[in-house]
Amino acid sequence: MVNKILEASGFVKNETYKKTRFIKPPKKSYAVYNDDYSVSGSDDIALLIRKSITIEVYEYRPDKEVIRKIENSLDAYYPLMVDGWKKEDRYYIDSENIYQTVYTFEYIEKRGV
Repeated sequence: MVNKILEASGFVKNETYKKTRFIKPPKKSYAVYNDDYSVSGSDDIALLIRKSITIEVYEYRPDKEVIRKIENSLDAYYPLMVDGWKKEDRYYIDSENIYQTVYTFEYIEKRGV
């Protein structure tokens, strides 16, 4: 689901978005995501995967269009999320000369048996 959200937002895998981090970040707005999960189920069978996603959007200067696109993509996947999505205030990272906005959400996947 994360790839679909980011690609619908205009980000390109391994060019303007990546899992965990960029060693050499792009020169334009980009995103990094983290994917934590827990597994549960019943009858001693682990069938449900609860994924906790964090998407960090980085901008060299505030760009309303980038934020609008990612929020529209998150809204499109809202019905599949456990409790919707959350957004932290954009803030400036002085040491990196960049703005960061963080989004979080959770969803559940079923494993095939």
